[in-house]
Amino acid sequence: MDVIKAILSFLDKIVMIIACLFTLYLRLDGMMGILLAVVLLAVCFIWFMHGFLGLIVGSPDKRKMVSRMGLAIGAGVASAVLSLSNYSFYSFLQDGTINAQVKKDYYQEAFLYKYDYLQRSMRYLSSLQNKTEKNVDIYYPAEDSIYAKELINQSQAVEKAVRAVLHLNHVPKVRVILYHNPLIMKQKLPPNHYESLNGMYVPKESTIHLLAPPAQTKHMRTIKKLFAHEYAHHLIIAYLTERGTDNQNVPRWLEEGLAEYISYKSIGREPVFSPFELVPFEQLRSVKDWEKANKINSPYNPYEQSYFAIDQLLHDYGKKSILKLLVTGDQQSFFHVFEKETGNTLAFFQSRFLKDENDIYRINRKKVFLNR
Repeated sequence: MDVIKAILSFLDKIVMIIACLFTLYLRLDGMMGILLAVVLLAVCFIWFMHGFLGLIVGSPDKRKMVSRMGLAIGAGVASAVLSLSNYSFYSFLQDGTINAQVKKDYYQEAFLYKYDYLQRSMRYLSSLQNKTEKNVDIYYPAEDSIYAKELINQSQAVEKAVRAVLHLNHVPKVRVILYHNPLIMKQKLPPNHYESLNGMYVPKESTIHLLAPPAQTKHMRTIKKLFAHEYAHHLIIAYLTERGTDNQNVPRWLEEGLAEYISYKSIGREPVFSPFELVPFEQLRSVKDWEKANKINSPYNPYEQSYFAIDQLLHDYGKKSILKLLVTGDQQSFFHVFEKETGNTLAFFQSRFLKDENDIYRINRKKVFLNR
């Protein structure tokens, strides 16, 4: 009986610790949560060693020492899990400002969504508004109706920008799903290793998943650019399908750079160049390579790098070079086709295009300085 009481008392303390930690983490952002976890793990280690040494030296209350060690392990594991979950949550947010109540609601909603076995999908789409026009079928929360209208209009601008580069005959339908809860969006996406992800196109589903910021005018450009990039992927793959191939053998930097180029053209803007640390294009060939280069603390900017590479290719060699590079058939053939189309190796091109962009950047900076 004493053993059962001890176990129940232990479990009660564990639940209390987890509840306290959860409440605390609701009020912390991603990095503060990680810092707290480091401190708590250090405290738990000291607490564990205190119990362990008590057993070694022969403490008369061995049950208390074992309980102390168990609590230290439980608190340490809970702290680590909660801090990583909290960090992941904030890495998905476009706006890091969120209060504890909304955050708790997100966790609760995501938990119910994941473990609602009677309605496995929680019929998520049926809980949303739907608007269909031409090639876009969009699902959105009622408060995001302004986004739905703008994204449908934006799709036409993207199609126009695509046809300026690619000879696309038919535009297949795409489904667009907007989310407010990053945890539910993460569950709906296929497995990936992106640390921060606000949008993804899933070719097998012909679906674009977008994390929608609060429906305000100031966020409109952000979500239009995000949608344009993902919709460009849909249209690039449609172009490849028409030619009897797919994107499996297209170097990732080429597809991502082209999607980025098209998205900027569709919103009538160009990215402002600023010097960045270059990733060799040979290291940006696969999805895995791309995920690795896009780590949150990475010094690289593969999207910007790939955009300017596409811009340079189109400027120097025309869209015919892009069309041929997209349908080379396999990654090894790509290098031969690239050299044939440009007269340069890929390694030489990447060093030259970056030098050209840096030269233009320095000239523009000098003009700004002289005009002050």
